[in-house]
Amino acid sequence: SQLAQVLSEFLRSGWSRDTRCSILGGRRSLCVNPSVRRLPTDTQISDQCLFLQRNRSRGKQGCPFHNSVKEQNLCNEILVLMMWNDNSAYQLDIEDLLKTADHTGGCPYYASRRSLPFLQLVLLPYNLILNRSSREALGIDLTVTKAYWYHIEQVVIFDEAHNLLNTLTDIYSPRISLS
Repeated sequence: SQLAQVLSEFLRSGWSRDTRCSILGGRRSLCVNPSVRRLPTDTQISDQCLFLQRNRSRGKQGCPFHNSVKEQNLCNEILVLMMWNDNSAYQLDIEDLLKTADHTGGCPYYASRRSLPFLQLVLLPYNLILNRSSREALGIDLTVTKAYWYHIEQVVIFDEAHNLLNTLTDIYSPRISLS
């Protein structure tokens, strides 16, 4: 993907050694539940994931990977790998996240979202930034905030910005059905 290419280029820069960075993917790329992953569309994958979460909250069989303890263990392992890898800069791509999830048994989709506050650079599809509900679900706040004694400022860079207008139109245009 283009995000993987951006990460690869970033790793060649001098900034990569001191920056915790990860790619934030969707359920299609991060789901490890075989019964959900094999569904043909992103919408079906998302709906099934949410259905399994509702089941679990009602005391029924849910997704075995969506477990807060396992997800926190995966998040911790991700962050430890990023902070303490002494070979070189360790930046997490989707394949690394899936391998680490294999070891911990946690859901990489939700664990990657738990790691957001600890990352300094997050690479994600821009529809997740542009869509308010997606941004809020991820806990992404683009305003300047004060944390302890310093300001946290975010920089948003849009790759492939020539597609921005079409994406905004898709996100914010009403849908009308004749059926």
